[in-house]
Amino acid sequence: MKLKVLIADDEISIRQLIKKLIDPSAPVQIVDEAADGNTAYEMIQEKKPDIVITDIRMPGLNGVELMRKTRENGIQVEFILVSGYRDFEYARSAVQLGALDYLLKPINKEELNRVLEKAWKEQERSETMRKQLENVEEKLAKNQKILRREFMMRYISYAEKGNVPKEIDHYRNGFLPEAGCYTVFLMKIDTDQTEIENSERQRRLEDLSENYIHEIYRVCRETESFCTGSNLYILLNTENEDVLKTLANTLRIRLKEEASFMWPFSLTISIGTTETTLEKIGDSFAAAYCMIWERVRRRRGEVIVSNLQILKTKKIPMLTEEVTQKIEKSISAFHVAQLQQILEDEIKIWKDQRMFVYDLVKSMEQVMEICVRECEKYETEENFQKILKETVGQMENSTTLEGLEGICVNFCCGLLEKCICQRKNGVGRAVKQIQDYLEEHYTEEANLEKIAEKIELTSAYISTIFKKETGMTITNYLIKIRLEKAKQMIRDTNMTITEIAYAVGYVDTRYFSKLFIKNVGIKPVEYRKFYTK
Repeated sequence: MKLKVLIADDEISIRQLIKKLIDPSAPVQIVDEAADGNTAYEMIQEKKPDIVITDIRMPGLNGVELMRKTRENGIQVEFILVSGYRDFEYARSAVQLGALDYLLKPINKEELNRVLEKAWKEQERSETMRKQLENVEEKLAKNQKILRREFMMRYISYAEKGNVPKEIDHYRNGFLPEAGCYTVFLMKIDTDQTEIENSERQRRLEDLSENYIHEIYRVCRETESFCTGSNLYILLNTENEDVLKTLANTLRIRLKEEASFMWPFSLTISIGTTETTLEKIGDSFAAAYCMIWERVRRRRGEVIVSNLQILKTKKIPMLTEEVTQKIEKSISAFHVAQLQQILEDEIKIWKDQRMFVYDLVKSMEQVMEICVRECEKYETEENFQKILKETVGQMENSTTLEGLEGICVNFCCGLLEKCICQRKNGVGRAVKQIQDYLEEHYTEEANLEKIAEKIELTSAYISTIFKKETGMTITNYLIKIRLEKAKQMIRDTNMTITEIAYAVGYVDTRYFSKLFIKNVGIKPVEYRKFYTK
């Protein structure tokens, strides 16, 4: 893409000079030349240049008048004004009219090309933005489905993960302007055959739900659906709540009648709250997702309708500080049986409270996150965050409360067992980080606060765990590193003992020699003689 340029000046020598000054490699095309303002205006209309380089003083229309006339007639073109010092007031007027820039005579080559390059880059950016806008408008004009599907994905993410969606105005054009009753249906497929992969679950969900979707479409003003694995979300817009009640009863009867034909699968439908505006539709998504978890209480294959009054009492219990500390202590003690008992006791309390299954699951996720946080201090190889994400996905397909509890407990105890195995084979993550830090900064003093800040733990904790896992203090470990470095320098270099002591972090040579004798058994000079024989 080249920048189309029109040159306007009453002196042919100036026009020729401007053409000569423009860098031949620049993306510029001279479309024409004009010797006066009136001719220049006609050429602007005919040639449609991107840039007009014009002298301020010309016969007919001067440069400022030419610019004003194009602006008044809505012609989109940029101006670069060429001016002498005596034309400063004209130049100021031009800038007020929105000139791209103005150049003083005699024209400087570098300055001219700088302005043209700036204009070309601005045009390229504008052209890119224009094409992007046209592309978006074309897609939206051809198919509102794009906007509606994005809407579905964002609100599903809001329901399942708590991610706050964009303002609803961003999506409003994707839906009918008339208000109605907006509700979310969530269809979920389950099976006791755990070997069936998610891709197969999704395929069967689409097959089994097809007839039910046709029934929904038949009575709704508009619908939109989106499938995520074994969950199928459907957004409905109906005339009134009576239509929804009738539809729910119809689906309930059909599910009961067709249950035997679905084996080994079952289809459960949860219905979110009814909202009169799109602004509140997030509540319906969240309610439908919350209620689908209730199927694990022997409600698979049913239509589960949200109860707004009950939902208002929904509250995820927070772990008490006491229970959190018990979990942390059992992990730090590497006591798997103790951790298992703590988790089972706490989950039993939650189950006895008859809370929503959704809340129970979120509480289990809190416990799992605590275990990941604590176990990451000891383990160095496993990606616990990845394992956590996969395990949460497994909970989505669990069909019983006992199954959910088993997944949670097995996950947490499994992490701790991995830590124990890692500990038997070597030091844990936190100790390895401390060792790496000391290896890199062995010439510095062992500042516990600085090390603790580096690895995001407390100084008291790193001091305790380091001694527990290595059998020595951090200070003694640093001495060990320094003396090993010193021994290598004594053997392989001609540096003096004083220089070596300083190189490994000791200013006092006598103190260095005492440490060397204490740990190696001989003086540094004797050690050197031994290796130089």
